[in-house]
Amino acid sequence: MAREHLTDAGPARTTDYDWQVRYTARQSQADGFMFASDQDSVAHELMYGGAKFGGKTVYACHFALSETLRLIEQCGLLPQSHPPVVGFMGRKVAKDFSETTLQTWFAMIPPALYKARGKPVQFIIAARAIIQTGGLDRTEDIQKFNSAELAFAVIDQAEETTRSDIMTLRAATEWRKTLNGVKIPGKMLFTANPAKGWLKEDFITGEETGRVHRDSDVAVDRLFVQALPTDNPHLSPQYLTVLEKAYSHRPDLLAAYLYGDWAAVDDPKQIILDGWIQSAIDRQGDPASIRRVIACDTARFGDDLTVMLDMSNAEINERRSLPRCPITQIATELAQMSRKAGGASIAVESTGADLGAGVVDILMGMGLPVIVFTPQGKAIQDEVFYNLRAEAWDNAAKMFQSGLTDRRTSTIMTCHTMYRELRDQLTWPRYNHRGQRTLVEDKESIKERCGRSPDDADAYIIGLWALAFVPPISYSDYDVRHRNRPRSAMSM
Repeated sequence: MAREHLTDAGPARTTDYDWQVRYTARQSQADGFMFASDQDSVAHELMYGGAKFGGKTVYACHFALSETLRLIEQCGLLPQSHPPVVGFMGRKVAKDFSETTLQTWFAMIPPALYKARGKPVQFIIAARAIIQTGGLDRTEDIQKFNSAELAFAVIDQAEETTRSDIMTLRAATEWRKTLNGVKIPGKMLFTANPAKGWLKEDFITGEETGRVHRDSDVAVDRLFVQALPTDNPHLSPQYLTVLEKAYSHRPDLLAAYLYGDWAAVDDPKQIILDGWIQSAIDRQGDPASIRRVIACDTARFGDDLTVMLDMSNAEINERRSLPRCPITQIATELAQMSRKAGGASIAVESTGADLGAGVVDILMGMGLPVIVFTPQGKAIQDEVFYNLRAEAWDNAAKMFQSGLTDRRTSTIMTCHTMYRELRDQLTWPRYNHRGQRTLVEDKESIKERCGRSPDDADAYIIGLWALAFVPPISYSDYDVRHRNRPRSAMSM
C-alpha cells in the first residue's frame, strides 16, 4: 500500500500506508522543505501561513501524520502495546486546540490510520507510534517537555504564543530522539497569521532567518513559506468578499489576512482599539437625535456582576451593578431605571434558559418594553458572523472606528461619560474564527486571561446593539435635564 501525494507542484512521496493527499502548490512547497531527500536541506523549523485560510491547519495535520509514518518506516517500528511518543501537536490554549485543530484532524485524516484515546487526546498511529496533543497553557504538559525527547512538534496558530512558551519544545526536538538506534533530527512546524512578536523576529525580519520567498527554491535551517487565501483552491469563491466585508473597518487586518502583510498589524485580534475609544471621548458636537435604552448583562457566576446601564446613544446616564442575586431584584432595578428614563426600552441578555430569561419574563409581565439579546442566536449577516454576539461586538467596533452611533442617521458618537473600567474591558475581547466566520473570544477565556469577566463591556455592547431597535427622539425635543452632560457613571 502507498501514500500518494497528489499535486501539480511535484512528484509523489510514498510510504507503506494507503493515503491520498491532495495538496495545494504552496502546501507542496512546504512539504518539500520538511521532507527533502537531502537531509542537509531539510528545514528544522518552518513557519507556514501568513494569512487567513491559506490551508495552514490542514497542512499541520497532514505533516504530523506524514512525519510519524516516515519515522515508522525509517526506524522499522513494529506494533506494540506501548508505542513510543514521537511528536506533539498543540496550540497555546488546550481548549482552542480541541475546538479547532483537533476537529480539522478528525475531518481530514482517515480514521483507519489512527486511534484516538485519552484527554488530552493521544493519536496512536498504526499501533507503532504516538502523537501527543494539548495546550501550552497546561502546566503538566510543559513539565513533560522538560525531559521529553521528540522527533517533531507542531504548534497551530503560533502567533498566540511567546518565545518562552516554545523554549522547552525547541530543546526537546534538538537531535535528542532515538528510535530503534536511529538518531532523529528534530523538526518544528509553526502555523501563524501575521502578528507582532517572536515569530516575526525569528522567521521574517531576523538576521538568521532563511526566509523562503514565494517563488524561491532556497532551503536553509529556519524557513518561512507564505500561503495566502488566493493560494487555496478549496476556498469558497465568496470568501474574499466575506473577509473584506467583515474587516472593512480594519484595513490593517485586511492587509494581514488577505495579503500576509506582517508590517500592517498592531494587534490582529483586538476587536475594539483604545485609540477609537479615545477619539469618541474627545469628539465634540451634539447628536441629531437621541436613542435611549437600559442595557443589562446578567451575572452568570458567583463573582460576576449584573451590570445595568442607562444609555443615551453611546453616553451613559447611570450605572448600577449587583452581585449574583434573585431575578426579582434585578427586574425591580431595571424597572426603576426604565421609568426614571421615561419608559425607555430594556435590553437584556438571555439564552432562553438562564438568569436573564427569568428577568425578561418578569419585565414583560410588568408591561415594560423589553428587547432580548440572545448571544448565541443567528447573526443578521450569518455568512460573516458565527453568532449574534460576534455581530454585536463587530457592530460596536465599527461604531467606534467610524465615529457614528447610528450610520443610518449619521448620529455622532461621543462617550464623554466613559469610565476607566469600561474602557479597559472594551479592549479585552479578541477575534476568533470558526470555519470562515468570525466570532468573539468566549467570556470564560476572557475571564481566565484578564482575571475577571468583562461584565461592564458586555452590558455596553448590548446597549449599542439595541439602539437600532429604539425609536429616535430629536435632540431639540429631548428633555433639557438630559442634555446636560452627565457626570461619570461610576460616580452615580
